[in-house]
Amino acid sequence: MRCTIKDQHGVSLIAAVFIIVILAFMGMMFISMVTTSSVTATNDLLSAQALDVAEGGIEFALYQFKSGTVCTALANSNVFLGRGSFTVTSTLYSPAATVLTANITATSATIPVISTAGYAPQGRITIESEAMWYGGISGNNFVNVQRGAGGTTAATHAVSSSVSQSQCNILSAGNVGTAQRTAAASVQGTPPSPSSSATSFDGPLTLVSTATTSIASLATTLAAGNNLIIAIVTFQNVTNTAADINAGNLQLRYDTTVLDSTKSLIRVTGPSTNAGTLYDTDNIFAQKTHFFLYRHTGAPASPTYNLVAQATASNRIYAKVKMVVLNNVPYSYSSNDSDGNIQLTTNASGAVLASHATGLPAGNNIVLAAVQLDQTTTNSRTIDAGDLILRKGGGTGTSLNYNAFDIDLESRDNAKRGTGYLLIATDSGAANQTYTVTGRASRMNSINGSVSIMVLQGLSFSYLSTGTVDLSATAATLGSLSTTFDAGNNVVISATQTMNYDWYNRNVLTDRLVYGGGGITPSSNVVPIYLQGSITNDDYASGLLLYHSNAPANPTYNWQSQSDSAAGLEPIRADTDMVAVHLSNNSSISIFSRQ
Repeated sequence: MRCTIKDQHGVSLIAAVFIIVILAFMGMMFISMVTTSSVTATNDLLSAQALDVAEGGIEFALYQFKSGTVCTALANSNVFLGRGSFTVTSTLYSPAATVLTANITATSATIPVISTAGYAPQGRITIESEAMWYGGISGNNFVNVQRGAGGTTAATHAVSSSVSQSQCNILSAGNVGTAQRTAAASVQGTPPSPSSSATSFDGPLTLVSTATTSIASLATTLAAGNNLIIAIVTFQNVTNTAADINAGNLQLRYDTTVLDSTKSLIRVTGPSTNAGTLYDTDNIFAQKTHFFLYRHTGAPASPTYNLVAQATASNRIYAKVKMVVLNNVPYSYSSNDSDGNIQLTTNASGAVLASHATGLPAGNNIVLAAVQLDQTTTNSRTIDAGDLILRKGGGTGTSLNYNAFDIDLESRDNAKRGTGYLLIATDSGAANQTYTVTGRASRMNSINGSVSIMVLQGLSFSYLSTGTVDLSATAATLGSLSTTFDAGNNVVISATQTMNYDWYNRNVLTDRLVYGGGGITPSSNVVPIYLQGSITNDDYASGLLLYHSNAPANPTYNWQSQSDSAAGLEPIRADTDMVAVHLSNNSSISIFSRQ
């Protein structure tokens, strides 16, 4: 059969249609590929921009932290940045300190502890003066540990050594369009204060008149914020006739505004005319101390703080003031002396004079309790050693510190009315830890007590309790407090209780805090400190404040004291608690993790 050209007329049309379809398909594929590539490029761009925004959120949070914002307040929601926004959340890991369950060497990569509860999944811990990074937790062990972090030195550590952590984990989610990326960082320690220094006052003896008398004025240059005021006022009478500072007539003021005042009368008697005579019956309690602990919330920049007093008689009472103001401590609490006068009981657990929940997060706390006691009867009364107690928890809680010696409240002329005591303790406290002061008297209806409590957290500190030591006729260092602080600004607070065990009247001739390296003025007490014999008016409580600005690293602070001649006599005994606080907190930041 023969095929003609006429029979092939439709072939070209079919081929043309086929070619057109192929070209159209190729065009569609090309357009699809171009579109997909464009979408991918756009998504990559959005993702990169979202990561940049997330890291911007981290930088913003770190700036807030370094400016004084606490970890738990680093919460920023949908903050616009560039073409997107970020949301920051934070978690504070500041558990109660745990302890080693075994000795570790300087190269140990696994750190066994009694409990890892509350610690970050990974991060940094501190044992004594060494910091360490750990990669994870396995049971009660920190594992994959890198030793000697942050410029510290790897060292051996003994079983039961304290292991602590204060770490803020920050997470930032960045959003641009449909893309979301996250960035994370961890910051060690607590945020530094806007002001890395405190300011202090250590004034001369000032005569208190029957008119309101300024006994201290401290003009500060501190930043606006919250100020913690610690003041120690020592009165001394140079005559044989008693004079009083009536209740409310010793005042702590901000400019002219009264912040706090005494709750009871302060009676200041004079030195005996028969000092040194056996069985002397004259009053010789010639000095009194009062302690102020106050938190000035929302203080303006550069406030001035004043202490004023008014006496009932002229030319008898002198006052010496030591005061320090701490600016914007990251975590702090003060009851601001809100409890008034509470009567002590004879119950076994004593009366609750003050009990306050701090509202602070879990952490290592410095606890200060200032007590003013008022003897209200004409009979002698006693608070036995161990019966004025600073407790953790409620009225029957764990004892943190107490009076080392009997507190004898004399009947003759009520010589010990208004006497003050300061109790110092440290504690690894749970969140919102409560602290309580209780007092037990030898007789009912006789002694009242008012209390203020101050708690500091988030600061490096060192603590020393000397226990009972004997004073001698030679000035000697009776307590030495070593620190592992970085260079910076330090405040040292001491509280001393002194007891004369002899029948003769005795004197303390030296009582001071000194920096072991020298070069700064010591903090000295009013001397002589007169202590009567014959078991009355034989005890005394005092305190000292030392502010050491621009201190070198690892300073040591010493308590020094001296009594009069002790040949053939019972020694004067004393017990001192000292705490040194470092105000400059250096924070270190870990490597970013990105998702």
